[in-house]
Amino acid sequence: MNQYREYRPSLTRKILPTMVPALLLRLNLLVFGTFAVCQLASCQEVEPYRAPITDEAGHYRWETLISFGVGGNSDPFRTRGWIVNKLNDVTWTHGNETGMAVHFPASDKPVILRAQVKLSLAPEEMGRQRVSIFVNSEKVGDWLVAKSSFREFTMIIPARLINPSGETSISFKLPDARSPRSLGTGRERRKTALAFKTIRFEQLPGPLPEIQQETAQ
Repeated sequence: MNQYREYRPSLTRKILPTMVPALLLRLNLLVFGTFAVCQLASCQEVEPYRAPITDEAGHYRWETLISFGVGGNSDPFRTRGWIVNKLNDVTWTHGNETGMAVHFPASDKPVILRAQVKLSLAPEEMGRQRVSIFVNSEKVGDWLVAKSSFREFTMIIPARLINPSGETSISFKLPDARSPRSLGTGRERRKTALAFKTIRFEQLPGPLPEIQQETAQ
């Protein structure tokens, strides 16, 4: 009788060598995600380009979008009266006045402010919010915000109010600001009125009115 038996590899030994490479590849993709995919495709993942909001001298770049919220770039411009919510891409106003300071390039042209704004609470809770805009302590116009969805509000800033040698102060006065606690809708004691999403500034030619008013439709 032959004392040697014929060697027959088990099913595990047959399949395992063919499965290991595939398992390692899937594990590599799971751990390294898009990095591993880029390696296989000979590419490189890069951060999306974001235009700088100021030049080398610290002047605001015309028409560059200033975004609010945790991931925004509004920190260098916000001065007082703001509430940053860690869960939102907006910044709420705090109290009856909120402000910004912007270092504009020297210019003899008027400037238009464009802002994406909405009520910070539902209109049936807080009603319409009056907003008076001041530039370097001089009133330039009014808004009346009445909706809880974002819309664009604009305001013209006369060229003579732009500080050519330093920061220009922009204030939003909010006489109707209320706290959720005072309205009976929450425990928050801080008064708020509006939520800002974006702001940008553009230069405009031609003469413009001194006092303006804009109302939500």
